[in-house]
Amino acid sequence: MIRSTAAVLLAWTVASVLLALPAEAAVPVVGGHSHGEGTGSPSGSLLVRLGFLVALLVATGATLLRPLLGELSRRATAALTGAASFGGLFGLLLADLPWLADGAAFLVLVALGTPVAVACSRSRLSFLRGAAPLVVGAGTVVAVVALLTRAVGVVSPPQSATYLAIVAAFASLSWSMLWSGRRPGATTVAVRSAAVLSSLALIVGAAVVVTAGHLVVPRSGEPLLARAVVGDERVEVLVVPHRPGPNLVYVGSDRAAVGTSPSTMEPVERRPGAGGGWAVVDLDEGPARLYLSLGGRTASVPVDTGAEPWEGRDIRDPGGPEYASAVLAHLVAGGRDEVPWPDGGLLAEDESVLRGMVGHLAGGRVHVVSDASPRSLAARRVIVEAAADHRVRLVPLASDADHTLVVAGWMGAERALRAGASSGRAHHLAPWLVTPELLSEEARPRFPLRGGEESERRGRYGAMLDVAFPGASPSSSGFRSWATSYPSPSVPPPPTVLYRWRADARHPALPPALPPRDRLVPVSGPLDAG
Repeated sequence: MIRSTAAVLLAWTVASVLLALPAEAAVPVVGGHSHGEGTGSPSGSLLVRLGFLVALLVATGATLLRPLLGELSRRATAALTGAASFGGLFGLLLADLPWLADGAAFLVLVALGTPVAVACSRSRLSFLRGAAPLVVGAGTVVAVVALLTRAVGVVSPPQSATYLAIVAAFASLSWSMLWSGRRPGATTVAVRSAAVLSSLALIVGAAVVVTAGHLVVPRSGEPLLARAVVGDERVEVLVVPHRPGPNLVYVGSDRAAVGTSPSTMEPVERRPGAGGGWAVVDLDEGPARLYLSLGGRTASVPVDTGAEPWEGRDIRDPGGPEYASAVLAHLVAGGRDEVPWPDGGLLAEDESVLRGMVGHLAGGRVHVVSDASPRSLAARRVIVEAAADHRVRLVPLASDADHTLVVAGWMGAERALRAGASSGRAHHLAPWLVTPELLSEEARPRFPLRGGEESERRGRYGAMLDVAFPGASPSSSGFRSWATSYPSPSVPPPPTVLYRWRADARHPALPPALPPRDRLVPVSGPLDAG
């Protein structure tokens, strides 16, 4: 009997390890201290999730319908016991239990595997059926207490309590199946009542997991747009490029912290020209979890970077946030193909607007603020050419200029606007610098916009962005990326005009449909006419 029991438990443990290999969260099963080191495949993660949901339906359905099923055969008991036990195993593979030690994980596997061995044994292990009421009661208590703990946010990360409730509830249901053939009595009524309570706890726990997006299988190696539920607050997360190595993480809150484990999280930072919070996080190959902390509570989202390294530009480049803004807009619009870096070159429409802006400054002294990006260098060449045609004198020092024309990226633009806030010079922004954060600078820059249909489309883009990623700022680069999925009617676009804020307008936290026209004053004629 001892050898039989040991053989069954050994087989169960080996099966558990083999199942863990393709799963994204296998590490907590064999030890809860090494997060983000899984090497699983997306297909394996999907199978684990499907197995979890099937086991959930079978175990809870059989438990809630138990009074109608009558006495179960040995095979039916073994099948239902196995379904509940494997549901607990799948839940453990998905679990986020950083404090679960190796020994405790093994005991959980024993608790889940033993009822399967008992149900499959004809006589040698039948004596263990007597422990069913005790295990069912203990599992039910653990599941309910864990959910209550999750509700008050005592455990960190709080979803750990949810997964603990799920695993305990599955164990309770598995053992309750062993008692299904017993004669009616007070103990049987108590076991079945506890099993029903465990089923309800399991359903609630699964609903919390599904709502938090923890059953979502991320696309391997593609930019990831996910949602984390931290306490009672929903936080959107963008991971770019979602490849092994440094990744730019964009969070819809500037109060959050992110990292690859609860013990290695760093606060997000503000980035020039962008809203929300930003961080650079190094991710390993394959499936893992990205942790977020907000207001003292912690949550996580699944990530899967794949195995291929990122071959594009370094995401830590100053142009990274603008690129992420374009990627986010593309994802919101439902796009899946690769997004080019916005500062990788100068668009023809921007070149036309820049020539018009130089013409508007004819006869004046202009200081140009640029950077080393291909777009900015091309813009400077266009300005030099246009200046010769319009008698514009380009000066190297801002103090000698009447106007400042900014064609750098977001970082350079913010520095220039802050440096010149009290200078009295007019600051003019390139078309790609229209973001709420830059327009709200005290320098009150002048900026180019189109009216008519494009203005309405900017509003639709901003509204969709606000729904999909609250806390994200709309941008010109994001709008252009979004607009590729929503082509405009084939009519000539309205001209671009320079605007400034009304003198009596307060600096706004701009709404999604930026900017509000009743607070703007046009300061030029059409810039790109002809």
